[in-house]
Amino acid sequence: MAVLANATVYYVKPNVESTAWSDKNPGLVYTDIKMAYEAAAPGDQVWIAAGIYMIKNEELDASKVYLTMKSGTSLYGGFAGTESKLEDRIKVEGGQPWDFVNQTILSIDAAATASNITNQKTQFPNETFIDGITFEKSKGSAVTVRKGGVVQNCIFRENVSTWGGGGVQMYMGGKVQYCYFFNNSSAANDKNGGAGLYLSSTSVEDVNYVDHCVFDSNRGLKWGSICGGGLRAAAAGMITNCIFYNNTSGSATDGYGKGSAIAANWSSNTILNCLVYNNTGYPIYTDRGAMFINMTVCNNLTGDQGSYSVFFDADGGGTLANSVVWNNMTTSGSKAYMYTQAGSTVSYFDCVASNRGSEDIITKAENSDWSFYPLYRISDDNMGEDVEVNYAKFIKPTSFVGAVSSTDIDALTEIRNADWKMNETSFLINKGNSYYDALVEFDCDIVGKKRAMTDEDPVDLGVYEVDPAGDIVSIQPVFDGKEIYVSSGSLYVNVANSNVTVFDIAGKCVKSFYTGDFSKSTTLEKGTYIVKIEKNGHSMTKMIML
Repeated sequence: MAVLANATVYYVKPNVESTAWSDKNPGLVYTDIKMAYEAAAPGDQVWIAAGIYMIKNEELDASKVYLTMKSGTSLYGGFAGTESKLEDRIKVEGGQPWDFVNQTILSIDAAATASNITNQKTQFPNETFIDGITFEKSKGSAVTVRKGGVVQNCIFRENVSTWGGGGVQMYMGGKVQYCYFFNNSSAANDKNGGAGLYLSSTSVEDVNYVDHCVFDSNRGLKWGSICGGGLRAAAAGMITNCIFYNNTSGSATDGYGKGSAIAANWSSNTILNCLVYNNTGYPIYTDRGAMFINMTVCNNLTGDQGSYSVFFDADGGGTLANSVVWNNMTTSGSKAYMYTQAGSTVSYFDCVASNRGSEDIITKAENSDWSFYPLYRISDDNMGEDVEVNYAKFIKPTSFVGAVSSTDIDALTEIRNADWKMNETSFLINKGNSYYDALVEFDCDIVGKKRAMTDEDPVDLGVYEVDPAGDIVSIQPVFDGKEIYVSSGSLYVNVANSNVTVFDIAGKCVKSFYTGDFSKSTTLEKGTYIVKIEKNGHSMTKMIML
């Protein structure tokens, strides 16, 4: 972001001895962040040179806030103190967006009993940035953001959540993108949860956006407490392209908790393209009907026997689509199931690959109302060549399940260097459905590769989109311009030499047949069906109504 015309840049250096900003107007150079920010007007920017800026308890206001953000007045770190443009800041070669060579660190004095380093108290009409800063050791939330606020390229580490979000609290909108949440925790009396990040809102119009963030080694609470190790979304939220690993909720001593990676407590939450692996505690939890699309959920240690990898609680239902849920284990060594309470609303499992296929899903509601679309069984083995077995074929998965201690450097290195992309012969390629609205807006995978979303080349399962080995076998219409169509109580399939399976809305197989060299039809009772066509290792799925 360039400096606006007629705007002023104010500069901060760590002390009077520092040579940073020696070429700037001395009247614009400060050694106190708060004084520089208070001098800045809307449209101005504050640039903070590298250094550790210790915030003392006496510098906090009556509500324990250090800086109250102003609309249009942005805060930037990561400078050596010689730059003339934001783009001049040097990033670590091969690093992440938040890895600056010159680190600007805002740290809270240990004497502070509560703190909020920056607080955006109202919604802003103008975008206001917090960029390139490391926030650490806050006792409360390091940063609070609302609509109009954008937090990006920042690190949040060793903060403690007491009212939700040790790193960041989001209220009524705002954006958090390209940030790293590490080793944040929930206090025992945390009122809202989300050790790393907490989302809250009272309006579906004020959506909180979280994109391309990494949640590493954050610690939430046990089952009976408030939930969320990585984040808790108790609001309208769009959470995309995020990675969650080595987070925990609860412990073997206290009992394992809900949402070691993600706890979603709002019906309008959409979580898309998120990679969830090697966490301990129920990794995904929702009780309000959230939608999870193109997720990769693998090698998590869910907790005691009877714990679950994906938990749709209460009557909210939920949707899990275009996803792979693989090798999640309980402490007893058994594969963890997925669970749906499925009371008053429907839970959808749509194009999900897991170790046991449809047998991986459990419901305990007396009058369950839940729906399975095509579910795929994949091998417990990652790699293999048996033509009768479906293999995920991840490139470099971790060799163990669950989170590890911060002192286990070798295991941490393995987790952080894992590669959950599939190779070009993976069963997961072309097995998804593309009709979700979120895939129109977010049509790339977690690393920015364009999703294939045609009938001939369907979307892949999980967070990555992979080009298959060899040419894609197109499924072409034979007549009437359609591969699948219905007429007068009959289903017509116009795909030669293909296997066709028809499921009812409850996920039960009601018809299966081979088309041979010509199109084929079959009669069905009135209702809604899912038709799956497989040909030469590729598939497509359609919903029909008669």
